[in-house]
Amino acid sequence: MTKKLIYTIVPESTYNGGYLAGYYNDDEVVRPSYCYLHGKLETLIGYDIFGMLRSELEPDQIIDNRVSDKFVEGIHSCICMGKPCTFFRWKTNEHHKSFAGLVVLNSDTRALEYAQECYDNKTSNI
Repeated sequence: MTKKLIYTIVPESTYNGGYLAGYYNDDEVVRPSYCYLHGKLETLIGYDIFGMLRSELEPDQIIDNRVSDKFVEGIHSCICMGKPCTFFRWKTNEHHKSFAGLVVLNSDTRALEYAQECYDNKTSNI
C-alpha cells in the first residue's frame, strides 16, 4: 500500500453523539493521543478532539484503537470538514507522552506559526 498523502481529520464531539454526529462509527476512527485541533479550526469546530480514519492508515499504525508510534513524526497534509489543514506531529522527550501534535487550518497564519514552533522545539505543553 502506498503512503497516504492527504489524511481525513474527523472531529469528535461528545455533545452531539460522537464522530461527526453519526457520520462515522467509532470502529472507523482512531485517535492520536496528545494531538489536538488548534486555532481557528478549533474555534470553527467548537472543540479540540479529533480522530483519523482507520482505512487511511497502515495496520501497524494502529494499536488499541489509537494511532501508534508507527505513524511517523512529520508535517502531514490533511482535510477537516472540507478545509485544507496541516497536521504537525512530533516526538517529545517526556516519558508519559511519546508524541504530541496540532492540526491547524492552512489559512490560519498565526496557528501555523505556533504549530511549527511547537514542532521545531518538540514541546509537550500545547
